[in-house]
Amino acid sequence: ITQGKLEGLSLTSVDLDGSADYVAVADAAGLSFGDGSDDDPFTFSAWIRADANGFPILSKGDYNGGDGEYAFLIGGTGKLALELYDESVSSCYLGQQYQTALTLNQWVHVAATYDATEASSGIKLYVDGVLVPTTAYEGNAGSYVAMENLGDAFEIGRAKGPSYANGEIRDVKIFDYELSTDQVSS
Repeated sequence: ITQGKLEGLSLTSVDLDGSADYVAVADAAGLSFGDGSDDDPFTFSAWIRADANGFPILSKGDYNGGDGEYAFLIGGTGKLALELYDESVSSCYLGQQYQTALTLNQWVHVAATYDATEASSGIKLYVDGVLVPTTAYEGNAGSYVAMENLGDAFEIGRAKGPSYANGEIRDVKIFDYELSTDQVSS
């Protein structure tokens, strides 16, 4: 795992069957972006080809499972979202969701940035390098303080539930800072 200065964590490509395939990376401090009192900025990006909605791109822990930190995914209605969890408070998360469903069976580049402001408004989503309009996607957000490093594995193609990605994911990248719109588009 290499992090920082546009190097990111990189995975070439995986084809997932939607029933139990995923990639797990053991917990490492650099894969958590909060300490329970403050969040740190970050960026996630990947190329994806979803064969079905309900497509988890990457996650760390299970929401309301005592170890949830975040999930970057396409929800059951085909909409791209980033969720950030504060597990010290029941049913508490921040997020943003793109209001247009992504096209299935087509390669698309997706990215999410977070500026560490502990607010849903600090999250931006990108599709094919373009900043897309989003709406707040949150629960009990007024109680949110910060994500916590809870020790679960970082997973590609799996998220809460569990749910598994059906399709391909490649070039997963994680940056320990917020990329600018120009950086994401390039």
